[in-house]
Amino acid sequence: MKKNISEKLLFLAFSFILFAGSISAQSAAADSNNGQITLPVLNNHKFVVNQYVRSPFINTYIRNTLGVGQALDLQVPIMEIDGVPVTGLRGDLFFLTVEFEYQYAVNNWLAVFGNFSVVSRIGNGAQAILAQGINATYGLELGWMFKLIKTDKVMLSATANIWNKSGTIINIYDFIQNIIDAGELLPDNHILITRNFIQGGGGFRFAWAASELIGVNALTEFAYGESVDRRDENELFYNLSGSVDFDLNKVTSVPIGFALGFKIDSFTGGTDNTIDGKVTSIFLRTAYTGRDDFLISLDMTWAKLPLRQLDQTLNGGTMTINLEYFF
Repeated sequence: MKKNISEKLLFLAFSFILFAGSISAQSAAADSNNGQITLPVLNNHKFVVNQYVRSPFINTYIRNTLGVGQALDLQVPIMEIDGVPVTGLRGDLFFLTVEFEYQYAVNNWLAVFGNFSVVSRIGNGAQAILAQGINATYGLELGWMFKLIKTDKVMLSATANIWNKSGTIINIYDFIQNIIDAGELLPDNHILITRNFIQGGGGFRFAWAASELIGVNALTEFAYGESVDRRDENELFYNLSGSVDFDLNKVTSVPIGFALGFKIDSFTGGTDNTIDGKVTSIFLRTAYTGRDDFLISLDMTWAKLPLRQLDQTLNGGTMTINLEYFF
């Protein structure tokens, strides 16, 4: 076990050295878009970028994200009578998301990026905590993005990514259910699970400027590796997302932009063993687009969370504030 952890730490440290080394070795060749500081632009369309469908553009930026959310009407089975679950307790779940991302354009075809995120979930009462416990995930992502195609209207890039995460779960429901099923407390039945896990993969990012008003973004991302629930040892994870954005400042004097999109994500199930399979969500971003080097936005996200223990799908909403600066 100690050897396994040491190998992971060495692997992550080596990745970080490559990450930092690529910046220092290529800093003299950095391309700053001919000296112009700007948000991603194609065909005179300024994209309303978002962290759900990350863009393929080779630029330098820093982003901060803070989000809070809630899922309502969680139904908790408290007992079974003749095999029929009796439900009477209800509760809500609350979510907190904090994220920091930095990307550096090494030159006009290569960018390196790092992302640190904290995601937590907790119930608002004893019944919700009983059913869904308490979950907190800390994640570090390192990546390299390579430009493949760029025309007046289209941009396509590929990425190579490494994710190193740490998950802590207090899972009361499974702990009690396992005691009932086994008739005793088994050594591998834990109420608190804390595990570090690592994943590696990559994907493609695409942007298309249909007109000065409308832009399209798409992302496919895959990873293979461990999860917080190691019953399956290694798993394949995926993230498929897309969005359409509108920059109203191109047709009116109002410096406002919108982005509407979707995301199908199985990575969440790898960090939370109470989630069964993929999480499907849609989002609406409203952003101020009056500056060429700064973007501030408010996001509304609606998601469907398939819960493993309770055999139900919970609907949740999140409000997120994002600050992104390009330099």
